[in-house]
Amino acid sequence: MNLSEIRKKKLELRKKIQEARTEGELEDIKEELLALQEAEKLLEEKVNALESGNEEKDTPPEEEEETQNEEGDETDEQELVNEKSLIKNSVTKPEARKLENLKKIKKVEERKMEEKNILETAEYRSAFLKRLQGKPLNEEEQRAMTTAQESVGSTIPTTTLNRIEEKLKQTSALFNQVEVLNIPGYLSIPQEKITNEASWVAENTASDDVDDTTDAINFGAYKLIRTISITAEVEAMSIEAFETYIVKKLSDKMAIAIENAILNGNGKGQPKGILQETLEKVEYAKGSTPSYANLCSLMAKLKSGYKPNSKFVMSSKMLWENIATITVGNQLVFLPDPTGEFAGRIFGRPVIEDDYISDKKILLGNFEKYTINFNKAIEVTSDESVEFRKGNKVYRALGLLDGKTVNTEAFVLLDESATETPAV
Repeated sequence: MNLSEIRKKKLELRKKIQEARTEGELEDIKEELLALQEAEKLLEEKVNALESGNEEKDTPPEEEEETQNEEGDETDEQELVNEKSLIKNSVTKPEARKLENLKKIKKVEERKMEEKNILETAEYRSAFLKRLQGKPLNEEEQRAMTTAQESVGSTIPTTTLNRIEEKLKQTSALFNQVEVLNIPGYLSIPQEKITNEASWVAENTASDDVDDTTDAINFGAYKLIRTISITAEVEAMSIEAFETYIVKKLSDKMAIAIENAILNGNGKGQPKGILQETLEKVEYAKGSTPSYANLCSLMAKLKSGYKPNSKFVMSSKMLWENIATITVGNQLVFLPDPTGEFAGRIFGRPVIEDDYISDKKILLGNFEKYTINFNKAIEVTSDESVEFRKGNKVYRALGLLDGKTVNTEAFVLLDESATETPAV
């Protein structure tokens, strides 16, 4: 770096000091600034040494006046030419000092990148899982664990977290259909309550002001906890085998809780489910089963804007005992899906079998209009004291999340009437 570059970098760093938000950022900026100041001092010493050498030489009288004029007009570019010459002919020790300063700057930048990506490294993944098992860490793993200062040994590695989320999607029929966010803190999503249509206005005529109104949907942070007890033999497992085992055991039960909450959660200490909202409803007579006409009415109730991504959700009993046998002429209304992605299709819409909806209900809607927000990423910790006498170790997965329907218009419900003559 030349003097101009160093001075420009120093100005940038001084601005960053005013913008720094944390003590860690401030310390990094100060360390880099000190290294630049030392490099600048070294280069200035070299420039001064060259100027002193020039003054000792005899200068002819006729050239002295010209030299003084030139000194008044010296630019940074001329100074940099002298600087390069000095560096080229300088002794080893000052050059080594400059190189050391540049290494310090590079080290600061590398540390910032290391802290940012530490959760994605193989060393941290290995250290995290070994710590859960109770195994000793090697030097690289210990360094990775120490670098992840904010984790305190409980922040789950990126690879393992991705496996848990993927397992949740595979285990839960609906988790993969809803919108999932990972926004820390309390989230608020605006929801349109009353909207006014656009209006045509004649030339030279002012339009009337109309205000749309919105409600806010606020997301909290409810604890979702799953614990499992594993015998001490877990320490003998390889890292890969242990990760697969722990991910499966923890994810399976968490998926069940999330699945149930999406449909039936009461909103008190847990997410609020879709079926707890006031939805547009179609009813069929008490003691009977849904008919083709009921299914058509259900489709008619759902607004056209939500139809393209809509899906049916019903229990296996409702599907295979009632819906799968409905025919129109010689054609079945329900068509099984040979790919196995869904149970099948009705009116071209996918059908999802779910154990957490009543055998009397059918839900149709766009499930992207239900949102789950993880206020804090899932943490996994272990404890030997709980079942010390049994020689077992208890593992706990803890997530902070909430879920809500962000637009109730996106869902309609088919349900059994309380009377033999359903309301029209």
